[in-house]
Amino acid sequence: MSARSTFRWFALLIPCLFASNLCLVAQEFRGGISGKVVDPGGFAILDATVVIHSNQNGTDQTIKTDTDGVYRAPFLISGTYEVTGSKTGFNSVRTTDVIVSLAQTTEINLTLKPANVAQEVVVSSTPDLIDLQSADRGMTIDSARVQNTPLQGQNIFAQAWSAPGVAVTSAAQRLRPFDVGGSSNMSINGGQPSGNEVLVDGTSALSQSSSVAYVPPVSATDEFRVQTSVYDAQYGWTSGGVVNVVTKSGTNRFHGSAYEFFQNTVLNANTYNSNYTNQPRSSSHINTFGGSIGGPILRNRLFGFFAYEELRQYIPDPFTTSVPTSLERQGDFSQTYYGVDTNGNKQVKTIYNPYTTRLDVASNKYVRDPFPGNVIPKSMMSQVAQNVVNGLPAGNVPGNSITNLNNLVMVLVLTSSWTCSETGSDVPTTSFHPTLVCSHDTRGTS
Repeated sequence: MSARSTFRWFALLIPCLFASNLCLVAQEFRGGISGKVVDPGGFAILDATVVIHSNQNGTDQTIKTDTDGVYRAPFLISGTYEVTGSKTGFNSVRTTDVIVSLAQTTEINLTLKPANVAQEVVVSSTPDLIDLQSADRGMTIDSARVQNTPLQGQNIFAQAWSAPGVAVTSAAQRLRPFDVGGSSNMSINGGQPSGNEVLVDGTSALSQSSSVAYVPPVSATDEFRVQTSVYDAQYGWTSGGVVNVVTKSGTNRFHGSAYEFFQNTVLNANTYNSNYTNQPRSSSHINTFGGSIGGPILRNRLFGFFAYEELRQYIPDPFTTSVPTSLERQGDFSQTYYGVDTNGNKQVKTIYNPYTTRLDVASNKYVRDPFPGNVIPKSMMSQVAQNVVNGLPAGNVPGNSITNLNNLVMVLVLTSSWTCSETGSDVPTTSFHPTLVCSHDTRGTS
């Protein structure tokens, strides 16, 4: 083979390898139904017809049983289904209300009785208490719970905290969709918080393999599952757990929602620190609003779903900290105390002159002399340091009665500007979460 031919083969092989790698990026998030079709004696029925009917979009999937009477229907979106088994010479059996959950396989076994006259047996399915199809351990948050649970900041990952084995590893003062710390910092079964995988419709939603980069709106979330241990090898890169989220898709009926959640100053209580320092209640406004709509584009074939959410906020972020007192700004630390002795006398924090450092021969240790009166001379103070200190705000509250710490209470207003055309004023906004989900299925009949 010539060098030119070899180059051509490599030129064709590289795009193929790249394309195949793209197919391996997403993990499977859909569920499935499997089971066995037998006669009353427990013997397998070969080549029986099993029809899986979706109650959401009206599509049917037809499967034949194998020599062991087993059928499998993978890649089903979450929802309720009907499973019908039939075979010539047998009565058909239909099982209703079969629930398929995210990343789980539901087992439905069918028993067909010999037919004397044509008839159909209808059985209502009840979910098994124990999943016999997989060793995967975890907790599924269904659609009803997703929609009806009050959530801080409308962040669906707050519900993952209630799953067994999940521990929150950081304080979440606010849990808005873009607050990365609150969404990411949870330990699953003792794993590292940065070692969890988060999947949205089978695609990783992590930034730099550690932080959650996208949180779907509640109105667009169908259900999600926290997988804590013994999950499939397709999730195997993670050292922690897996949070698997599936978004909604359209059905044969139109459904929609509209909502607004708001916080307002007149409804808020004052913070503990503000009350302690006699500061008034600060202004705080949060408006989270949006909606969703889904339905058929081509009945039984093409469906669409769209969700929109926007958050507008004007939030003060109060905090208490410590700054130098007026005397300390001048180098006078004679009234800088760190505590009291057993008699209740205040103890001064001694400031030493670094230029007097020397070796004490008797103790074989280095010693220094304190500044006289615990005051640093002006001649030894750096002008750069003085400029930095002068740029700090002065304390506005008394602070601790002994140490004078926590003598500054500040309120920072976190906002971003949105120009409102109706009034021409600035309205703050911080987040926009559009979600568009479409599904297509050509197996249905019109």
